[in-house]
Amino acid sequence: TLTITDDDATPTVTLALSRTSISEADDSGTTGVEEHKTTVTASLDVASSAETKVTISVNPDAPATGSDYTLSANKVLTIAAGATASTGTVTITATDNDIDAADKTVQVKGDATNTLGATGPADVALTITDDDATLVTIGNVTVAEGAGNASLTLSIVRPSGETRAVTGTVTPKAGTATAGGDYTAGAVSFTIASGASSTTVAIPIAQDDVIEVDERFSAEIAVTAPTDGAAIAAGLAATVTVTDDDSATLALAIGTAKVAEGGSFSLTVSLGHTPEGGSTTAKTLPDDLALTVTPAFATAAAGKAATADMTDSAAKTVTLSAGSSTVTVSFAIADDTADEPDETLQFRLALAQGQTLPAGVTLGTATVDATIEDGDATLVTAEDVTVAEGVGNATLTLSITRPDGETREVSGTVTPSFTAGAGKAEAADLTSTSALSFTIAGNASSTTVSIPIAQDDVIE
Repeated sequence: TLTITDDDATPTVTLALSRTSISEADDSGTTGVEEHKTTVTASLDVASSAETKVTISVNPDAPATGSDYTLSANKVLTIAAGATASTGTVTITATDNDIDAADKTVQVKGDATNTLGATGPADVALTITDDDATLVTIGNVTVAEGAGNASLTLSIVRPSGETRAVTGTVTPKAGTATAGGDYTAGAVSFTIASGASSTTVAIPIAQDDVIEVDERFSAEIAVTAPTDGAAIAAGLAATVTVTDDDSATLALAIGTAKVAEGGSFSLTVSLGHTPEGGSTTAKTLPDDLALTVTPAFATAAAGKAATADMTDSAAKTVTLSAGSSTVTVSFAIADDTADEPDETLQFRLALAQGQTLPAGVTLGTATVDATIEDGDATLVTAEDVTVAEGVGNATLTLSITRPDGETREVSGTVTPSFTAGAGKAEAADLTSTSALSFTIAGNASSTTVSIPIAQDDVIE
């Protein structure tokens, strides 16, 4: 008898899983993939001349239990003689429940039998991921900047059996609204008590005097507890809209309304809000605003200024800068030598071309009146005269001083007047106290009038 001894090593069985992590939820109806199930297969590293059977079992790692999965009715895999891969199907399916819990791990084991011998497989770990979560959401809110705080509501949806308190923070994140200027930065803590369905947090809102559009920032949730691995799914960040509560009026004012020739008018454009019965509060804009101030002249007439009366007779563009509540502009007045009445004009405020009034801003006092005071005058003076009472008349010389270019004829009257007292003339000292007319011709520098003197026999 000849015995041939086998010199090949005993084959070793290895287990493999189609998925090493499966989910509680069966979402195959949506995705077409059974992510809640894994298939177990076995293989030999070398073929055996005898059939190998591998019986599959599952041992849960605490806190997992046998209720967290289902092992298929068929638990045996067969590797035919001469083959290295198994046939037959063994599956492990996760159990879906409504309990929020940590992911769990089970060990997939194999018991191998082969008449010629086979080394059993090592355990393979399978993770069952939990699909139940405590969902914390936060709602959008709109608040006026003068309200003090934005009150945000956080709501919670809990899986069946979940009652724990949830704590965390809500942190504002800048958008068009910015920290410091529009809201107070920094995380705000919250707690949703055990059994409660919601809570609120307050984010301080800043008050300013800027005329601006509505602005927004986000409020993001971060959950700090529970921390035992339960999934706390934060909802989308809330959007906080801060509506502007400022309104203001643009107004034009003049410093001194009556200014002499050769001077200048100083005008101020201001932005402010005056509540009924209250004092004016200065307001500002977030962006520059261009405006025009224009001298307006009436139809030529006595007492009405014309362009020639102003050195600055054209419109001027001024810019009310961002952050500023006032801007000033001046207009120079021409200095001439003509004797003329005081003259009036207006200054008018308007938006520069292409500009529009920001929301909340109105155009108030847009026109102011101004007067140019004439500095030139025709001066008529009378010279003192001494005369004896017996000469008949006192000849009074009237002289004229004219501004350059002034040649008009000047007419008027001289009327005797008396002051009582010793050494003072009285009406009886004149033969007539009537007003005496005079005319100084346009090219003349003087004229005379005669005042009739009475003769008496009184020593005086």
